[in-house]
Amino acid sequence: KILRHFEKKCDSRKISTNAPNTHTNTNIMWPIDEEQFLRLHSNYEVSVPGDSVWEKLYDHDGHTIYRRPIEGKSFYCLLARGVFPVNNKTLNDVLYDHEYRLKWDEYSLEIKQLERKSAELDILRWVSKFPWPMSNRDYVFSRTRKQIDEEKTIMLFEATEHPSAPETKDNVRVTEFTQYFLTKKLTEESAEYFMICGYDLKGNIPSLVMNWAIGKGIPSFLSKLLQACQSYTKEKK
Repeated sequence: KILRHFEKKCDSRKISTNAPNTHTNTNIMWPIDEEQFLRLHSNYEVSVPGDSVWEKLYDHDGHTIYRRPIEGKSFYCLLARGVFPVNNKTLNDVLYDHEYRLKWDEYSLEIKQLERKSAELDILRWVSKFPWPMSNRDYVFSRTRKQIDEEKTIMLFEATEHPSAPETKDNVRVTEFTQYFLTKKLTEESAEYFMICGYDLKGNIPSLVMNWAIGKGIPSFLSKLLQACQSYTKEKK
């Protein structure tokens, strides 16, 4: 039933027949669908976003993050890309392994699989620690993963509801959330990632928190993700 729901959602998302252009296109239809995501990846695979709508937030050690406003929404679309010196399958598995994430990501307070619908689709609840003075956020979302070709794998995480995870007073529920993640094999020991996401955190993010995220939060997360990839094979033995 949920798979049919996603098929209908994708069918209902009408997108332009013209491929996005890094210098002239300023429209991103939200929620983004898989076809548009793959077009954006194809356009931005070689060059970075070139139109003035994209604001660069982070650029260091081969990792770049941009944001742009979404028409009709109060939150931003984020685009991240970079390369890790690890095997593509390892990177993909680490990003998808919710139990392992609790071991390496200190900001993931709780991740629980609520229901497994099929080998390709399950539903989870995730509680994320936010820095003071913001309240922690929790997400109930579906996730799917599929192989595009021999080199690329795509993942979709999207907000949903589940009867076993009602909203509580302890956290702020993020009810609008879509994230696409693509990993691509470059060599046997290097992989590219490309991510686009948008989520309504329900509240203004203080400049203090944003400065912390750009200056310390993002570098720390990328470093821990790399360490987690390097330790993953040993952890799973």
